[in-house]
Amino acid sequence: EGAERGEGVAFGPVVEGESGSNAGMRNEYRPVPLLEPAALPEMAAAPVGGWRVVCVSPSEGRRLPADGGDSERAAEWERGLKQGNMRVPPHCSLRVLLELDDYYCGCPELTVSGGAGSELAVGWCEALAVTDEPSGRKDDRREWRGRYFHGIYDRFRMDGRLGAELFTLHYRAGRFVSIEVRTGAEPLVIDRFGLRESRYPVEFAAAFECGDDRFAECFRLACRTLEMCSHDTFMDCPFYEQLQYVGDTRIQALVTLAATPDDRLVRKALRLFASSQLESGLVQSRYPSRVTQVIPTFTPYFVGMVLDWTKWRGGALARELFPAARRGTDAFERWLNRDGLLEINRSWNFVDWPGWKWGVPPDGEFGVSGVLNAQYLYTLEMTRELCELMEAPELAAHYRRRLAEQSERFVRAFWRPDAGLFADSLAGDAFSEHAQVFALLSHALPEEIRERCAATLFRRRDLTEATVYFTFYLFEVYREFNRPDLLVERLKIFFDMNTLGLKTMLEAPEPSRSDCHAWSAHPIWHFLTSLLGVRPAGAGFRQVEVRPQPGPLPFVRGKVCHPAGMIEVECDAHSARVVLPAGVTGRFIAPDGRSFALGGGADQIEFQP
Repeated sequence: EGAERGEGVAFGPVVEGESGSNAGMRNEYRPVPLLEPAALPEMAAAPVGGWRVVCVSPSEGRRLPADGGDSERAAEWERGLKQGNMRVPPHCSLRVLLELDDYYCGCPELTVSGGAGSELAVGWCEALAVTDEPSGRKDDRREWRGRYFHGIYDRFRMDGRLGAELFTLHYRAGRFVSIEVRTGAEPLVIDRFGLRESRYPVEFAAAFECGDDRFAECFRLACRTLEMCSHDTFMDCPFYEQLQYVGDTRIQALVTLAATPDDRLVRKALRLFASSQLESGLVQSRYPSRVTQVIPTFTPYFVGMVLDWTKWRGGALARELFPAARRGTDAFERWLNRDGLLEINRSWNFVDWPGWKWGVPPDGEFGVSGVLNAQYLYTLEMTRELCELMEAPELAAHYRRRLAEQSERFVRAFWRPDAGLFADSLAGDAFSEHAQVFALLSHALPEEIRERCAATLFRRRDLTEATVYFTFYLFEVYREFNRPDLLVERLKIFFDMNTLGLKTMLEAPEPSRSDCHAWSAHPIWHFLTSLLGVRPAGAGFRQVEVRPQPGPLPFVRGKVCHPAGMIEVECDAHSARVVLPAGVTGRFIAPDGRSFALGGGADQIEFQP
């Protein structure tokens, strides 16, 4: 009794230890706490009011009744839980299923009385499964009748006292909550029941419109996905690992910088990954984590994160992280074989989930992979650009030479003129969008090969296709080659998520494990920076490039976050209006390719289609 107040026989007396020390001032110290100012604000915490009881049934097995159960009993339980003083009779075993009005990360808060020997469990799940398998098919996420509840539970055992407060110290996540009660000889009274949402207090200031309702719903789902994957760190998914992975975090950071005025989580993520860097130069693929994991193919995304930050913010943090980014790129030289090609053995070289075993492309383990060699080119190009932005011309020249050398080897080994594509392996018997995308983003190919590769990529429909995650990079290629028509076409995988009754974005094509996955929020980024066309033109976002690509859309209109305020853009086939924050200038590149100076404030631009 009194555990929630730090009381009880299991607790020892409080002992005052060594005082804390300012980590920024001490140069010599014993093992004492080193204190720094908090990097983040308090997490958002608000009551979840949008829920309803949809079913009350015996707590036997995981399957819900196919007929939906007794609706009057469900209504009685809903009233009882919301008003308080809900009595569960003795020798009773039941399940109360709640459906939430959105996807939530939250904690239960209950006050109960009596019921000595009773057990009460609160379980969360993203959706109910069609079969009695934890990873089974889920189909329509709104459906629960006859489905199976596979959840993550917190369990409480009652000692019979009055007004006992039940709560958890960490959030759970999902769309459905199961309250499962088993009483003994005494009745149990639920005096109060509530759910409290927990997440980082992200506030979206950006907006996007194009006259198509599918985009509005996609934007909303992507925003909710980012909210649910933002806590004291970014994380890949709130239901499963709850870990900050580099591949996911680069996308989350970019969406955050473009769509919100708050960059504190981005700063923290960059510093955490830099502190995770190993002697080899590789960064840990997820961090912080009790178990060290290294995915070599994720270190390039840390390099990308440093480059992104340098463009969108710059300043002291960019200078602090610059050496770590270079070490990350240089780490790959250890894997260059006698032919000068990348050959990474004994690692989980994940790229995407298009049907490859464990997401590793052909010959990605114990072989020479065209996809991984193309990614190495992309990494060298990002490092070269970073060095130029950091005004380090000698280093930029070094990576430019390395890029040219590797590009020549890559083309010689993997270019297949008869196919007009780069092969996924030296055997040349498989081709993917992934190899072409990385190669094209490297900007290091001979012009004739670059143009032909892009043309074949845009035309062929029999390549191994990028899925939810990797379409982020595919869309970058579409933007570079002014193909918004293809970008809109490939958004179908995101538009279709709404038809499944989802409130957040899937991890991968169906059947998807996770219903809420950070990397799937990237449509926000491409709506704002590819279709609307707002991006930094140099370090620190001191100059702005506005290059709208409405393509098949009648117009694009929206707002993008800038350190000095908001950038507003509206563009159709004939004209555009751009409003920049005070003191910010840049260039507008019309869909027809013509360039116009932006002098700050409001500019009205007329052009021909």
